Amino acid sequence: MAILTSPDDLIKANANPPSDDVIKTADTDLGWQKTGDGFDQWESKPLETKTVAISPSLSATLILEDEHYGKRTWLKDAMSSITSSEKTFPMED
Repeated sequence: MAILTSPDDLIKANANPPSDDVIKTADTDLGWQKTGDGFDQWESKPLETKTVAISPSLSATLILEDEHYGKRTWLKDAMSSITSSEKTFPMED
């Protein structure tokens, strides 16, 4: 299914772009905790991770739970495996 967009729609959408004040980060720590008022007063919090071997010379570390996506589940893992599978999307040049 194709979605058509007219140039007028694009111009209207760009006329009032979002600004950085719409970004709310007060509830997001991404593995860090502020320990004081200074710019450099942060400590890392341990995160539960899982390392996945992509090839013999490449691996990826997955964060198993975060503020945005919640805990990883078998369904999320299955969907990720399908959408990142070389059989689903062959990487041939």
